Amino acid sequence: MKKAILIVLCLQCISCDFVGNWLEENHKQREEKSKIDLEKRTIDYYTSNLKIIPNKQHPKFDVLIKEFNDQNHRLAFNICEYKYNNQNFFFGDSPRKIASIFGEPDEKSEERVRYESEDGFSEYLTEEDKLSKHDFSDRNTGERFFNYTYTKLNIKLHFKSLNNKDFRLESFTIQLSDRNDETYKYEPLNTSFNVILFREIPYKTNMTLDEFRKLTNVKDNRLFRSILQKECPVKEDYRIHSSIYSEYHYETKGGGHLTFSGDYKPNESDPIKSISFSERNLEYYKKNEPYY
Repeated sequence: MKKAILIVLCLQCISCDFVGNWLEENHKQREEKSKIDLEKRTIDYYTSNLKIIPNKQHPKFDVLIKEFNDQNHRLAFNICEYKYNNQNFFFGDSPRKIASIFGEPDEKSEERVRYESEDGFSEYLTEEDKLSKHDFSDRNTGERFFNYTYTKLNIKLHFKSLNNKDFRLESFTIQLSDRNDETYKYEPLNTSFNVILFREIPYKTNMTLDEFRKLTNVKDNRLFRSILQKECPVKEDYRIHSSIYSEYHYETKGGGHLTFSGDYKPNESDPIKSISFSERNLEYYKKNEPYY
């Protein structure tokens, strides 16, 4: 009897081990498949090239173009070049070149340096931050940055230097609206302009993303979330990334604590909060911003 019980217990142990190993292996396979799928989606996203064409037949198009041309401050963001009052600026420009176009900035941030610890953690510190830490085991990576801000234009430009080389323009953002904490709605900012051009398409402040999309050939608001372009790469294997930030709208279902998002509303959106431009390569996206 004791032998029979012992045999049963042994078989149960073997069975538990088998099931446990099978579950663990199955979990690993699912994780590996998920990782492969994520990498494929990221590569597909990175190699896509959305063509945005102005819809010049739209009844508001010419009116908005005239309003843009009549302004004293004109910002135009094309595929390969950017302009302020017909003066071109590009990725890679020096802070001096930017100041010659926009004037001296209203704000210049402190220079920050990226330090990396032995465990791989990294952070950007000012000289004052570094002194206050009293931790000199961190490695100076040679990566530095600072920002220029032009408050009346609501534009911030980011300059970066690697290995103590000259600073160069790496990214910039223009803010067009902000959310009112009382109404939870996006409202236009006090700016020196009313209309900007994005790829030759006029956007008037406080216009919704859906209204702007109708001035283009694009059929879905969601395609504007991130746009990577193959044209005129800044460096080999790099792309210029344009990101248009606007809240999308979804139906709500249920109620109270059981409220959840339903179907996407393709023709509803908020005003554009900001548009940002940066230079990125595929390795950056795999590491920092995988396409989910």
